Amino acid sequence: MGKGRLISARAEENYYVTCDFTWPFLIEKLNQRIEREPVLPGRTLLVEFSRGGEGACRKALARLSRRALERGAILYLDVSFEESWRRNQARYDRDRRGGILTHAVPWEEMERTYRTDDWRELAPEPAGYLEVQGARVPYVTVANEPEPLTPDDFADRYRPAFEELYRLWKKRT
Repeated sequence: MGKGRLISARAEENYYVTCDFTWPFLIEKLNQRIEREPVLPGRTLLVEFSRGGEGACRKALARLSRRALERGAILYLDVSFEESWRRNQARYDRDRRGGILTHAVPWEEMERTYRTDDWRELAPEPAGYLEVQGARVPYVTVANEPEPLTPDDFADRYRPAFEELYRLWKKRT
């Protein structure tokens, strides 16, 4: 539209978010999409997002569509800040910057937005239920270090987590 960037600024070869209102705005956009999706037997809608900062998980869940909470489950991948930074740098491919997975978050944004995380305050146990907006939401926390590299690594780590999450999901009411 011929205007400058409104919610982000350049940092080296990447960008960082300059307006914290962006995060709740994006959740509201996600909610609109969720509300438009028909409920179909055997169909699963996956939503992936990463949040950090003071009370960020709590705020995000408080804003998330009640429909998503009532029918959903949370698989939380627990990664240390240091490992997250390492992976952030490792996935960046200067020659393929147009791809959605080849971006890198600048250090300043990592530090400001992702250094702190309130997940363990919300979910101190490895698995269980969160009460959010009156919904009982099952969750499983998976330690995601070291980085899985082979199909067997992924299966060994995530199969038991998904089995437990499904068991909790079936018992949620």
